[in-house]
Formats: sequence, C-alpha cells, structure tokens
Amino acid sequence: MIRTGGLTTLLALLTATSVTAQTPPAPRPDDEQVVREWLRHELKSTDVSPPHYTIGWSDLNDDGRLEAFVYVSGPDWCGTGGCDLYVLELTRTGVRKLADTGLARPPVAVLETRTHGRRDIAVLVCGGGIMRCYSARLRFDGRQYIRNPTDAPVVKGHPPQQVVIGDDAVRSN
Repeated sequence: MIRTGGLTTLLALLTATSVTAQTPPAPRPDDEQVVREWLRHELKSTDVSPPHYTIGWSDLNDDGRLEAFVYVSGPDWCGTGGCDLYVLELTRTGVRKLADTGLARPPVAVLETRTHGRRDIAVLVCGGGIMRCYSARLRFDGRQYIRNPTDAPVVKGHPPQQVVIGDDAVRSN
C-alpha cells in the first residue's frame, strides 16, 4: 500500500465533499394568516387582555411542510412558570394542534432527535418554584407533545438544535 500524499488526498476529498447548509423552507404566503385566524378563534375571550404572540416555523416530520410554533404571552396569559406554547400542523383541511404546552419559556428549539417520527422540542423550564432553570425535552407520543414540560426529561449536554422562538420573544414575566 502506498501512503504518499495521504493527507493531501484526505484534504482534497473533504473539500470536494463539503456540505453546503440548506436554507430551511419558508412558510407559504397564506400560512401565517391561517395561524392568526386559528389564534383568534382559539384564544377569544372578552374578560382578559389580548395576548401577544411570536410565531416560529420548522418542519418536524420532514414532509416539506412547516409546522407553526406559537408562543403566547401577556399579563393574562402567563404565570410564574411561563407561558403557553402551541405547535400547529397546517393541513389541507385545517389546523391540527400537536402541542398545547403550558409553563414554557424561550428559547424554544427543535432537536435532531425524534420520537414517533417527529423531532423532539426543547423548552426552557424556569420559575414557578423551580430553583435552577433547565431545558426540557418534549417528545411526541404519536398524537401530541407532552403538555407539562416539568414532566419531561432534561435535555443533556448541548445537542444540535434549531431555535424557532428566541429569547427575544415577548414575555410578561
């Protein structure tokens, strides 16, 4: 076996096969309007202040369609443990709620790991009597994501992730 130029060959192969980052797909033009209509219907109430919300997008099951992450906040919509996070799948026939998670705080991130065909979600758990903040791993059970992040396992280490709702999301607490 001839080993001359091994390092040069390795570098050439790495350079030739470098992976370019793909731009994630953008939501379709009417997707955000569909989410806003769903919010108006789902969160309508006459005796509390209207919520603030932040919308993020990610494809959780690699079907080419983005799911909407909606972080709802405001004085009447959050407690000391956090605010509500909805994850919505936009279908041809309407909106399917994949998550209705209370006690969530940003950042909200999509992890590389999967459960029942959908990517796991990480949310910050903090406040409400929790002394040390931590990231919880929300897993899909085949129908929906777990509602209470304090019942979810802790995200260990610093796994690869895509932040969909950043720290700058509107919060009331």
